[in-house]
Amino acid sequence: MPASSPDRWVVVDLETTGMSPARGDRIVEIGAVALEGSTVVGEFATLVDPDRLIPYDVQRIHGISDSMVIGQPLFEAILPQFLAFCGEATLISHNASFDRGFLDAETLRATREPLPHAHVDTVRLSRMVLPRLGRHSLDSLVRHFGVRIPSHERHRALGDARATAEIWLKLRALAEEQGKNLAKGYIRARN
Repeated sequence: MPASSPDRWVVVDLETTGMSPARGDRIVEIGAVALEGSTVVGEFATLVDPDRLIPYDVQRIHGISDSMVIGQPLFEAILPQFLAFCGEATLISHNASFDRGFLDAETLRATREPLPHAHVDTVRLSRMVLPRLGRHSLDSLVRHFGVRIPSHERHRALGDARATAEIWLKLRALAEEQGKNLAKGYIRARN
């Protein structure tokens, strides 16, 4: 799996203990799908011990309980594997500022530096190529494009990353058809 392919992308989704790394929320699950062109070439998934309790209302959303993450690796332990999986690929997330905020906070905590990767937001891209679509949530795009995601995989990192990968490919094709600049979907350029 070459890390420096110009058409390599890694779609990332996270599950967390809450909405804000600034308020102490942490990652509890990472799911990632590597694409070369339009082909899935690998997947990465792991639970992460957040070193704090997961609030019950959050557990009800993603189904990840405290007992599931106790004994799992801490973020700093899985970071080298995650970075090796990503290589130099551009990252893609749905609502990328959320995922990127958590990834940068956790990576800063572990290494004192943020991730160097460029990051594309499929919400921004969706708004750009589907301006008449009322909502640009993952569920709305799943319905719009007819992407299948089993209910037990929804709100789990790998299941949502797989769905986002399919949506990315469809949005990218639409952007190319419309002559739109994909760079407008980036939230952060490579350092």
